[in-house]
Amino acid sequence: MIDVIESTYSTQSHLSEWATSLPRRRADFGPTWNNEAMSELASALTAAVSRDDMAAEVLDIGLDAVGAPAGSFMMMARPGVYELVQSRNIDRRLVDRWGEFTEVPGRDPFSDAIDEQRALFFPTVEALIDRYPHLWEDVAGTGHSSWAVIPFSSRPAGPIGAIGLIFETAQPFDRPQRIAMRSVSHLAATAALRIESQSANEATLASMTDQLLGMNDIATDIDHVNTSGYYRPAGEHSIAGGDWFDVIDDPTDSGRTYVVLGDVADHGPGAVGTMVAVRAWIQSAVHDGNEPAEIADKVSRLIYSYRYPITTAVIARLDPADRTVVWSCAGHPLPLFADDDDVTLVGSADGPPLGAWREPAYTQTTTTIEKPVSIVLYSDGLLQRYASDLEAGFDALRSTVRRLNDHQFSAHDLVKRLSTPEAFSDDDVAVLVVHFTSEPVATA
Repeated sequence: MIDVIESTYSTQSHLSEWATSLPRRRADFGPTWNNEAMSELASALTAAVSRDDMAAEVLDIGLDAVGAPAGSFMMMARPGVYELVQSRNIDRRLVDRWGEFTEVPGRDPFSDAIDEQRALFFPTVEALIDRYPHLWEDVAGTGHSSWAVIPFSSRPAGPIGAIGLIFETAQPFDRPQRIAMRSVSHLAATAALRIESQSANEATLASMTDQLLGMNDIATDIDHVNTSGYYRPAGEHSIAGGDWFDVIDDPTDSGRTYVVLGDVADHGPGAVGTMVAVRAWIQSAVHDGNEPAEIADKVSRLIYSYRYPITTAVIARLDPADRTVVWSCAGHPLPLFADDDDVTLVGSADGPPLGAWREPAYTQTTTTIEKPVSIVLYSDGLLQRYASDLEAGFDALRSTVRRLNDHQFSAHDLVKRLSTPEAFSDDDVAVLVVHFTSEPVATA
């Protein structure tokens, strides 16, 4: 046993001496490409918000990362058609010629790289012209010697675009260089997918805002009831949120109208989804002939059952024939009534926010209109600048309506005078103004 141990120890000592005698140097994997530039590109593309931003970063930093003095950045404009987003150090005539082109396999390197979804490398002029003889006029006199086209795509959507790299000296296009080029392409693909997805989401939200909500400065005038609504999302870069308003004809009585203003306790796309659902449920309940309090009960139970965020709302029915306004206030700021003599917040909360309780029991308030009156429904975003002192905010609202009250002011008039400037606002603003101008009917 002693002999075995000594033999093993002796072998380990010899191995140790042999290992220390080896030259200490790093493995040679080929030329070292600009890793710092690659890291800078990844960081810059994270901040890019448009195609132009992305193209500028790829061509400013990405070309340096792979040692290319010139290049172009192509992206799909529509299926089968690509546009030159930006280029660097390329003759103007070529920029004009390839500003937009249809993908035609076999005609040019970009079409083939995109069609085959693989990178194409041309280390010499001869290699390029051998495959595309008709491109000789594009190449002649440019001083360019090598070309590479690296496509980028998203799965499962397919091709998005391609990066063209141009060199003034013949390139070996060895494995490390190709890896560097594909790394730039991968970073571009990741950024492109994010930007295109964000653009698509914003377009969808904008469409929902315009098509479903009608959130512009709208106005209607039916049977002496004039309504004006205005919506503004939170901040300059938002598209839509959880505040909304609606004007709904009562199908059970052609002379009556429902007006609704609500505020989902959430922000962003999630709030939009809740808002669209709640708005549809309220419309359905109106068409079923329910009273405002009954509508609040039904919608509240649905929000609770589906576990949507709670939502505050005022649901009101206007009846010019009997000169009444009937409303239910679900945890929302009280409506403001303004006639020629007084401006005041009317009523009290008729229950908690919609969705707060499993079995709610909302009440409703009825007010008889004896003279022309303006009614203001609003979300709390209108008074955001008074968040630390809501009483001061209500005083400012009353004072502003009193100055404007000719029974013609619009919802936008109030937003301009009372709300936090859009650039500094972090809450949606929705306002609905109703001018109830029907005169009392003389009694015998």
